[in-house]
Amino acid sequence: MIQEKHKWILEELKNLKRKGLISKPRKRSNKGYANFPIKWSIEGNFKDYGKQETGSLHKAYATYNLGEMSGIITIDRETIEKSRKVLLKKALENPEYITYRKHLTNKYGKMLLDFCLNELSKEKIKKASKKQLWALYNKFREIYTKYEFYNGIWFRISDEYLEEITQRLEKKGCTSFSKIQTISTCSIQTFTNREKIDLIKATLKVLENETAKKIIKEDDFKEFQKITEYNLLKELTKKYHWIPFGHVGPELFDEKHYFYEIKKLIEKNINLKEELKRTINFYPNIRKEQQEIYNKYNIDAETKTMIKNFHLLCIMQDDRKELIGKSHVNWTNNLMGKIGLLFNLQPYKAANIYPKDLENALLKNKISLGVYGKEQKRDKQFKITEPEGYTNYFEEDAQKFLDIILEKEDKKELTGMAASKGFARGRVKVLLDSNDGKKLEKGDILVTTMTTPDFVPYMEKAAAIITDEGGVTCHAAIVTRELGIPCIVGTDNATEILKDNDLVEVNVNSTIGVVKKITE
Repeated sequence: MIQEKHKWILEELKNLKRKGLISKPRKRSNKGYANFPIKWSIEGNFKDYGKQETGSLHKAYATYNLGEMSGIITIDRETIEKSRKVLLKKALENPEYITYRKHLTNKYGKMLLDFCLNELSKEKIKKASKKQLWALYNKFREIYTKYEFYNGIWFRISDEYLEEITQRLEKKGCTSFSKIQTISTCSIQTFTNREKIDLIKATLKVLENETAKKIIKEDDFKEFQKITEYNLLKELTKKYHWIPFGHVGPELFDEKHYFYEIKKLIEKNINLKEELKRTINFYPNIRKEQQEIYNKYNIDAETKTMIKNFHLLCIMQDDRKELIGKSHVNWTNNLMGKIGLLFNLQPYKAANIYPKDLENALLKNKISLGVYGKEQKRDKQFKITEPEGYTNYFEEDAQKFLDIILEKEDKKELTGMAASKGFARGRVKVLLDSNDGKKLEKGDILVTTMTTPDFVPYMEKAAAIITDEGGVTCHAAIVTRELGIPCIVGTDNATEILKDNDLVEVNVNSTIGVVKKITE
């Protein structure tokens, strides 16, 4: 039975459905994700510090599952829209506001990383009592929730903030889509760019040694471990092992991964010195092109500050992926690893257990999977996160929400937000997650729900990228501009409409990107 306090959500869903504001359910990979800490990423909106920034306390958020299909529902739309307008107003009226949010993001990001590296080390977790484990769990939750709130401004206002910049540029006569995209391209180096530079440098060093070069060509990783050049792989692994981890892993890059990445680069038979130069110069060249546009159109200081702030919004999204990867390795593998032993679960699965059930296990010795155990057995689920906790509806009760969400509607064309300019024609490959990447060949069109850092090797092979989700500051948008390939984000249902081997044209020459199926 639906609780009285949740009946407003049924009416809210009907209203959102009428307005076309409910995304269609889709197959989502669980790779790198779990109930927690994902649910905590929005809980800052329930806190006093959230109200201080937005002027509102949010009522609830919701997700749902139907077998392999799932979705996220932005309920309490009125409050969300009100708080978004407050944040946008602050950012537009106070040129220091985004810098202030970046400062707090850095503050809590450093706090979270230091906490995970020091307090959640293997040595300390091994000695921790159950009571101490529970305290560490809650301390992580507290810091992480604050970090996600202050960082999350990029998600809330980036698209509208860019619209304001675009209008200013157009008034100055800068109306070219290409030039506006150049201006909006983040001028701050990403970790993807750093990794690529280091990987090319390592490859060039390997090529200096005929023995190392020969061993790699012979695909002999075991033999490669015996030579000095193996240290190059160890250095890369130390710096970037966290990239594919996401929130809860379990995948990490190791020396063998980088052995094969170097092998791939060698087999490409390209001028690696030129590729290194191009990769190193990407951001200096972008800044130079941006300055030329400033000079040509006499862009005023206020607009330049807004553009600088937009680039901060872009890099905050990239910083988030880096911080989560680096910090969550210890949270998952060490803290949740030890807690998971109580439930006979692997670390990344233990992260799905709800806090109340963990508290019962750690403080009262009552071992039960509780709500997570029910989730494992039910196909139909509607899950609500609100200030007082979590409520999960299953089967018949969940169906009352799902009937509204799943009501059929027609969508005649596939369009989305232009994230990176260009035109491409190729065969579609739909990737549920990066594990599907092996089926993508060079020149294919990569279609996915959203990209994450572990997609990059496949993004480099794609002729274009199309995603269901995302905005102008999302991972796909940032990386495709570095790669110089077209990208359309926020299509809502590309993974549903497009199928493997469909022949399509991807055209991004205005603010709206268009995907056209080609009949053969």
